[in-house]
Amino acid sequence: MTDTPRFSFKRGDSFRLDLTVTDPSNATALAAAVTLAAAQAALVVTQAAIPYVAQDEIDAQVVVDAAQVAYDAAIVVDITGWTITSKMAWCGKLIQSFEITITDALLGTLNIQATEFETILWNTREHELDVLFVRADGSTSCETIYVDVERGATNG
Repeated sequence: MTDTPRFSFKRGDSFRLDLTVTDPSNATALAAAVTLAAAQAALVVTQAAIPYVAQDEIDAQVVVDAAQVAYDAAIVVDITGWTITSKMAWCGKLIQSFEITITDALLGTLNIQATEFETILWNTREHELDVLFVRADGSTSCETIYVDVERGATNG
């Protein structure tokens, strides 16, 4: 289990949060993780080898890099046909509904946006931003992100 993501934001600025939907627990990702771990272990062995051979390390690093690319591709979730909504609240009170833009459904990328005219109205405190995912099959999940809204030097 991972910690809930948190970040700071200065009110009165344009708000844009770029996200990629991933699933590191799918079967392809788990297999790719095993391959990546093995490549990383082989790199460590190569770096500690006596005698040390620079080309062996370079070759091992190429394998690690390729395994990392494969893993990164394996965890991406295709969000084609999904409905995604997002709202920010404080103590159960709705503060903001967001515009969601799916930037590349096949790569699972989206962004959440609000204008500076909207964010200037946010109070300086920690808010909960929920992102609701409704998959094409109707199943749902929700992710929460904490946004610590700070006072800006020029926007109060």
